Amino acid sequence: TCCAYINSILYYFIHNPYYIYLFDIIMSPYFMPNIQNDVKHKYLNSIFSELKNNISTSLENFQHNDNLDIPEYKILDDLFINSYALEYINDKKLSFKEFKIFLETKIKKFKSKSEIIKDEAGKEFYEVLNYMTNININSKNKFTLSVWHKKLIHYLENNSFSSEAESNIYYIDINHSLLFEFDKIYVSSMSEKNYPKKIINNFSINNSVYSDYSINSNKEQIENTEDFLSLSSNANQIILTSHLSDNDGICSKSRFKRYIDHYLTNNTTSNKKTLGKKDRKIESLILDDSFTKLSYKDIENYNNCYYCFYFKKKSPKILPSKVSSNHAIFGLFAHSVLDLFIKKYKLKNNKLSAIHILEESTFVTEKKFFLKDQTPYEIQLWKNLLPRIAEYFSHNLDKKYNFESENNLSITYNNIKLTGRYDLSYSLGNENYVVDYKTGSTIPTRKSVIEGQQLQLPFYTILNPNITTALYMFLNLYTKNITYRSFSHDELEESRNLIYKTTDIIKKDIANKNLLMVKKSQTGCQKCGYQDINRPDY
Repeated sequence: TCCAYINSILYYFIHNPYYIYLFDIIMSPYFMPNIQNDVKHKYLNSIFSELKNNISTSLENFQHNDNLDIPEYKILDDLFINSYALEYINDKKLSFKEFKIFLETKIKKFKSKSEIIKDEAGKEFYEVLNYMTNININSKNKFTLSVWHKKLIHYLENNSFSSEAESNIYYIDINHSLLFEFDKIYVSSMSEKNYPKKIINNFSINNSVYSDYSINSNKEQIENTEDFLSLSSNANQIILTSHLSDNDGICSKSRFKRYIDHYLTNNTTSNKKTLGKKDRKIESLILDDSFTKLSYKDIENYNNCYYCFYFKKKSPKILPSKVSSNHAIFGLFAHSVLDLFIKKYKLKNNKLSAIHILEESTFVTEKKFFLKDQTPYEIQLWKNLLPRIAEYFSHNLDKKYNFESENNLSITYNNIKLTGRYDLSYSLGNENYVVDYKTGSTIPTRKSVIEGQQLQLPFYTILNPNITTALYMFLNLYTKNITYRSFSHDELEESRNLIYKTTDIIKKDIANKNLLMVKKSQTGCQKCGYQDINRPDY
């Protein structure tokens, strides 16, 4: 943590003043110990909100929208915002003494030295700093700040952290691990999008090998997979770690993990040491009263996989940190624009006014979601689509009424509360419509909706029995087209019956304290790896 703190200071003031470095500096225990953490958090949040949650934006020309009159805020602003300017031009060559003065001045201003020298790594840092001063004291060599930064890292690695240690734990990459033998190897961390994932923010030499030997999550390379399989000859046991997700993939296996499972299944007779198999013990899941409130997704999960159903309901939603989260995603942006549009459009009556209000709503929402100089290309494509969207809303507008957007509904069936939220509802003559916007590439088929694999639209017709037509509206940015997939109330009868039947079964499971039995299986659910073993045939 000490080295990460120093490194963040150098990155912020030498390379680029990104919010991520500012966060690491201010929230470090070595920075301004007299300022309370909650004050630091509030200050960072005030900047973060004005950056539209974009941590990769430079603060070089940042200015607050509001004047901050809190004394601690003024102190922090003076250190990082108001007075931000590189003391030395980046391409100017300096002596090491000047580099050292540059760094120590920052540490002094941040009230950090007394805390750093209490730390073992901090002592090592100052020893290396003094060592570099001695070997450069009579040298005429001059380099830029960024070069001195690299040299400092090099000396820290070779003169301090790479020295022989008594520890039997090694943190290395795949290629180097093949050169040795181990009792255990931990591969961290496995998820759907990250194969091995190393987040390193310190002076470790691992930074230099990370980019060369990590697996690219967007393009699987068989030779890298084979490299991992080769580890079975170098260790008695290999453990693949994983991390949780806040989407439908809670406890999900990565594609690499599925490959490994396939390898284990088909190589059980191999004479080589293999990756250790997971215990295939049976697990029993019991439903309590927390399962008396269900969404359409809960019903789908129950019909597909007990384990996903259970843990999606029981596991608390994982909230990403301010640093790691990014709320400016296009789907949410589009839904927000259309929600704002509906609220403003109710009394308008022609296509031109619809386009105007859509443009106005887009402008307002764009300012909330994106920084001016970092608007994604999709926003321009969205603007090109606005006339088609306006055409849909303005068509037969004299017969349309009761527009509602982002509406929450719930009903009680058999003492189970069914809840949902739809994007749009309105009436056309004597017909009542419910609409779900789709901006992604996944398009539910008619068959999947009618037969009950996709239950969103049928679920809405249960929440509001007056709905006569339910439809998906697909907004295709790249073709500038809008397509629809609509279903009459009668067409969704089979799916509604499935929802009712599943709800009845869940109610019985709760009342009778039935156990849902699952086990780990190679043929189990692709999301969680579990297989139901006591599912009734219905």
